Amino acid sequence: MRVRVVVESRYLKTPDGAVWTPTAFHQRFFARYLTGFDSVEVVARVGEATSVQPDWLRVDGDGVSVLPIVPYQGLIAYLLNRGLVREQLRPLTTQPTALILRIPSPLISCIHRDLLRQKIPYAVEVIGDPRSVFAKGVVTHPLRPVLRHYLTTQQQQQCQHAVAASYVTEKFLQELYPCAGDMYACSDVDLSEGAFVASARSYPTSGKPPHLLMLGSLEQLYKGPDVLLHAMALCRQRKQPLVATIAGDGRFKPAMERLAHELGLADAVRFVGHVPAGSAVRTLIDQADIFVMPSRTEGLPKALLEAMARALPCIASQVGGIPELLAADALVPANSPAALAALLIAKCGDAAWLSQQSQRNLHHARLYQEEILAQRRAEFFSHLRETTAHHLGNRLWQSQAS
Repeated sequence: MRVRVVVESRYLKTPDGAVWTPTAFHQRFFARYLTGFDSVEVVARVGEATSVQPDWLRVDGDGVSVLPIVPYQGLIAYLLNRGLVREQLRPLTTQPTALILRIPSPLISCIHRDLLRQKIPYAVEVIGDPRSVFAKGVVTHPLRPVLRHYLTTQQQQQCQHAVAASYVTEKFLQELYPCAGDMYACSDVDLSEGAFVASARSYPTSGKPPHLLMLGSLEQLYKGPDVLLHAMALCRQRKQPLVATIAGDGRFKPAMERLAHELGLADAVRFVGHVPAGSAVRTLIDQADIFVMPSRTEGLPKALLEAMARALPCIASQVGGIPELLAADALVPANSPAALAALLIAKCGDAAWLSQQSQRNLHHARLYQEEILAQRRAEFFSHLRETTAHHLGNRLWQSQAS
């Protein structure tokens, strides 16, 4: 049986027909669906590219194909292309097969009513919370309150009517978006053995300024890079010098570079742009002393788990699924440079605490190894496959009877 997976990603197709991603969700990611299905068709926005950049990853191949959707970007473009998007999504209802919706995604709202009207079973993979994404202070869109209400309501309905739901968190997203069908806690961040270090770190007292690391897109300010910069400025005022590497690219990168300069941190903060997944990210993590994630909203962040797997002490905001990963004394309120600065000052020189967190994080990250999550995922896939087979069998019987 084939499975279609609807994702919010934007991909690029080269003239030879190959589909590529400059970021995440490539062929290796979708290969996990092949453990439960014969083939995978990824439904995503796809643009055109004339050539391939060195760090791009292939999406299609080895049982994975792509159903391309017009590559709109932004709310206005989505509204202008909504009719075309709905038409391009028609195979989801006219050629029924197993269907997984990765939400939140505006793509789903174009087709959800048709799925319900035709009683087509589908499962959801809940990876984020639009309620917190569009909360006050996170984005500045003029329609933010409307979008927050609409997208949150839509996601609640999509989960309610799903035959099964997989959540990247253990309980946070489940409580906000319950499913009437079977529910599974199964992070999509599974860590291979190569992602882990062999042992925890030791933190002897050192005279060097602690080296912080922040990883995340700068396309929006979800990750709180401005919060980190303001916190570092407060630390400097209180005679706690810090240095930081900020890895990630996006339209806010120039603004964050200007902010660092305005705060007198130009000599302390290094912006390295996009870093390819895998060994390059692990190298950055291994060079740091503390991982910092002052996010305003999160599901279950991959970068945080990757840092934990490298036995790095972590400090993060208390949002989304982060409290499921870190100890309570490593958390701060979101959007609070003062609270982040206070915790950094308290912990940066505490060698015992840093060593303890290193050991604790490495141990906790092992709960997200591939073999552990694979069993949960297999149960989720099996339930969807059986439900879909039953539905298709009924449709065939009804067709023959008529």
